Amino acid sequence: MLDKFRYVGVSAGSLRFVDTYRRGGAPTKVTVWTLPNPDATEWTLEHEATFADIWADDTYMATGLAKKVPVLALIHLHNPAVVYFFLEGHLFGVDVRARKVVECDRYHLVAPPRGYPIANRFVRAWELPRAVSSGACHSQYHASMPLLISGSAASEL
Repeated sequence: MLDKFRYVGVSAGSLRFVDTYRRGGAPTKVTVWTLPNPDATEWTLEHEATFADIWADDTYMATGLAKKVPVLALIHLHNPAVVYFFLEGHLFGVDVRARKVVECDRYHLVAPPRGYPIANRFVRAWELPRAVSSGACHSQYHASMPLLISGSAASEL
């Protein structure tokens, strides 16, 4: 269950922890924390937003997605303010600092997990090498959207 609402990964060269949570009657939030250096013993809060603020923005309304808490997918490889989520067959990126959707597209998983809902344990973010990304297949995909794989393919990495 934690892999639907929490994520640890590297973005912009630093270790990041992303959390989506609700405490008490407060609105559900997404937060991005950074471990400032390898010797640090505490995480530093970098970005925070409520989903209510994200849903209220015109960029979210333009996606046509429901106003429900999505499944956390991953963090952008280079911009730690951008976090990706799964909802209703879409992968969408939110700039948490700006509370705006910056990307949204339908996704297709290769070998999707059976009997288990989508979660970040089944996906990996990649940055394609320039030699690959400059090819004809690159034009079919948005340049900054993460490349996703799932299921047994992800576990073999």
